[in-house]
Amino acid sequence: MTFTNAYKGTKKLFVAGILSLAGSVCVLLSIVPGILGISAVFSGSIGGFFTGGFAALLLLLAGLLLPVIAYILKMVGLAQARYDEPEFYQGFLFATLALIFIVLDIVFSALNIGNAVTQGIIQTVYGTLDVVVAVYVISGIRNLARKLEDYKMAQNGSTLARYITIFYAAGLFATLISVLFGSDLIMELLAGILSFIISILNLVVYIIFLVYLGKAKKMLKNGKAGPSLEKMLHAEPETEKELVPEN
Repeated sequence: MTFTNAYKGTKKLFVAGILSLAGSVCVLLSIVPGILGISAVFSGSIGGFFTGGFAALLLLLAGLLLPVIAYILKMVGLAQARYDEPEFYQGFLFATLALIFIVLDIVFSALNIGNAVTQGIIQTVYGTLDVVVAVYVISGIRNLARKLEDYKMAQNGSTLARYITIFYAAGLFATLISVLFGSDLIMELLAGILSFIISILNLVVYIIFLVYLGKAKKMLKNGKAGPSLEKMLHAEPETEKELVPEN
């Protein structure tokens, strides 16, 4: 049993996840040459300033471009995988809806429309939709894993989807605390600490999600079913053979 479309689609989803993570890393790394470039000004090195600024600019451009490429790959991957599993089609619909809110966020920011609350609501909506897409992707992989009788992959997917949902909900809760009790210094501090911890946990879960996509890609490429669950349940236990004396 083979799922060629799901394999190709999952492969694109895996690459998209790597590119998205790389984009975030590039944005964070751009801070380093930027700081070095500014410090070069105080030391009188104009060349160091331009070198640091140019490096920071390249990293920022990479950080902006890679997520765009990643999202395009994700949309193509979901569209391709849906031919073998309908859950990917649901993910494609929600990814399309999330894209609309991403564009709205960019337009509102560029034209200075709305306020911080409006932008926060839009970002929360497309962040939630992105989590829904991930859950549908995992659900699709779980269904394919069952068809291939890889029940360990199916169980791992169920656990992963649960953790993704819980940690995202915890992040929303921390944000809500910050908004409601922003005037309370202690509550604001606690919300900040909680948000930092949850961000680390979300990063770990995201890496696990990428690992899961990699294993799913390998599973779909092989396309081999494991031992049948029905056979496993009805298999007779091995018993020691009775010793019969030879005549």
